[in-house]
Amino acid sequence: MAGFVRVLDDFYPHPLRVREFATKLEYAENTAEAEKLYYKGYLSTADHPFAEAGLELLARRLGRVLRRNAPIGEFRLIFETEGAPADGFRKTWIHFDSSVSQYSGIVYLNPDAQCQGGTAFYRHRELGWDHMPNVASPEMAEACQRYGKTVPEFLSMITDDGFEIDSKWRELSVVPMRFNRCLVFDSRLFHARLGGFGARQTDGRLTQNFFFDVVM
Repeated sequence: MAGFVRVLDDFYPHPLRVREFATKLEYAENTAEAEKLYYKGYLSTADHPFAEAGLELLARRLGRVLRRNAPIGEFRLIFETEGAPADGFRKTWIHFDSSVSQYSGIVYLNPDAQCQGGTAFYRHRELGWDHMPNVASPEMAEACQRYGKTVPEFLSMITDDGFEIDSKWRELSVVPMRFNRCLVFDSRLFHARLGGFGARQTDGRLTQNFFFDVVM
């Protein structure tokens, strides 16, 4: 499923129950300073019933056997005020998640009247890449040689480039937010959320996020 992107609308059978549950949870910032730099929002715990229920629904809708390598299915909140220009960085960050899992899933849980933006996919202007190749691939070796960098140094460069959205990247496509829409995609793809909105748990950008591998 290389380059795989799939939109699963009407994901939860009772999405209002999921949203109501999520808006009543407690949320906190990432504890690691480095994580705060990249993710400017708030997380719930993944220890709740909709984490496993969501993964089971994903497996059913995709017709695949799935495996998670870590706790997943947490809810995430991003507000309009997060990542203001004063902190030196944009409100979003282009990145890949293949170091975590093979596939990513995002369930949008805002009513359609609140929805703004969505998730965008990009191509790196200099490299011509729309995804991050395997670190042991010939493509990666060639790029490291071209830039005179080790693999960790090259990955760090790509991480930094993720903030230089206008100069380093070209937008390829956007999947708009829609209530109860689940977006599933290959974690190697370069992607970013499009902003945040609201100021409270009841009107902020609310998603549920999954990271998983396909067994068969």
